[in-house]
Amino acid sequence: MIRIGGRAGSGRYDPEAELREPLPEPPVFEEDLESVRQRVARTVGKVVRSRDLAAPVPAIRRLLAADAQRAEKFRQDPWPWHAPYFQSRFEQRRLRLLDALAKALSRQGVWPDDSPQHVRRL
Repeated sequence: MIRIGGRAGSGRYDPEAELREPLPEPPVFEEDLESVRQRVARTVGKVVRSRDLAAPVPAIRRLLAADAQRAEKFRQDPWPWHAPYFQSRFEQRRLRLLDALAKALSRQGVWPDDSPQHVRRL
């Protein structure tokens, strides 16, 4: 049996009863939000905007290489599903933004996922 909503094994789900339950206590943090923001800003440093994609991070470089292959295939066989993803000015700007973010995050040991579907959702 598949049940959507409610709690497992509770029988009939009553949302009104759940709304009548008391709210949980709000979390308490040792450090205030402003000091966390300042600490993170010091750690990350300045994020420099990428003017072009001449020296992108490896993930962006792989996306551009795969897109160049798609563009070549599209020139030979112009079906819409062969069209390159990142040829428009909008997509180029998106890649420059992601490149700048990836460079800043890589200084912290974080590496982006380079799947074209994930890049285009941002």
